[in-house]
Amino acid sequence: MFIDKMRKQDILEIAAIEEISHTIPHSTVTLAEWAAENYLSYTARNSVGEIIGYLQASYIFNSCEILNIAITPHQQKQGIGSKLMQTLINACKALQIEEIFLEVAEHNLSALQLYQKFNFIKVGERKNYYLNKVTNLRENALVMRASIF
Repeated sequence: MFIDKMRKQDILEIAAIEEISHTIPHSTVTLAEWAAENYLSYTARNSVGEIIGYLQASYIFNSCEILNIAITPHQQKQGIGSKLMQTLINACKALQIEEIFLEVAEHNLSALQLYQKFNFIKVGERKNYYLNKVTNLRENALVMRASIF
């Protein structure tokens, strides 16, 4: 497995993972915009080069926001998310970015474990932010932040 900078030609593969990974997937157009050079966007690839995960983040001045992260379901719990997060943190340090923000569904326990591993802490909450496709109920988003310096 290796981490690579995301490319525009990766978008269809990423969109397929997006569709199975998120209850409300982002559009292909949005995913393509987030793959632009002014974003910090990375793919995780298996030994034959297939995309098995990705992370997309934006940044301005000394702050970064994780916009999207997903790992194919059969590849989860293998450290791929951690490698993507560490790649982002390293890029942020090189750009002298001091903090990273994200939003996560309050019941997404595997994502919360990953973020806590990288010292993210809850700094806010967005009520009824996500729609759960399974239950058709709204779910709160936790706003989390990590300092990297």
